[in-house]
Amino acid sequence: MEGLTPRVVDGVPLALVRQAASLHLRALGYSSFITLFGEEFLFELYRGLLDKGLAFLIVAEEGDRLQGFILGSADGSRLNDAIMSRPFRFGLLMLPAMLRRPGILLKALEIAFYGKKADPSLKAELVVIAVEDSTRSKGLGASLVKALEKKFAAGGVMRYKVTCHEDMTRANEFYRKNGFTMTGCFPLAGFMWNLYVKDVQAPK
Repeated sequence: MEGLTPRVVDGVPLALVRQAASLHLRALGYSSFITLFGEEFLFELYRGLLDKGLAFLIVAEEGDRLQGFILGSADGSRLNDAIMSRPFRFGLLMLPAMLRRPGILLKALEIAFYGKKADPSLKAELVVIAVEDSTRSKGLGASLVKALEKKFAAGGVMRYKVTCHEDMTRANEFYRKNGFTMTGCFPLAGFMWNLYVKDVQAPK
């Protein structure tokens, strides 16, 4: 998208991480299980992942406002480490949702170990991608994916995966349009999930 150049975030800029958590909640709340735990949970999760080097954040900004972001990880199997390192804090953040919907705990545990179903042999992962509604269908998502792949390639990662709900029509279309290949599907937490894989072009 013209005028919005994605960049890899250095360190853990809390204001920007807060914006990413807020955008995640707005853009994906309709279908994302994790958003049931609220914005503060997302903020602490992103913060922990970045602080521990378990993931990296790529953002596209207009002035001081975040327009889109992508969260990637070279080893998605370790994402739960951020939560397990602070179980009391995350437990408190999850408690209100669990009190409202007691069955959510079992689904949360199932989600925590979804990697066993989503091709555990492939570690690198596109964890989350989100853009503002006003920027949809203007190429920003594709630019974020390209930036993600450049970061992966620089670290020697030449193949990665992403999952999404089977009924998320727009997301599935986006991945197919941007060169991802669907390699399977699996049931998880009451939904059918599609697994996509993509090879990264070697840097020239």
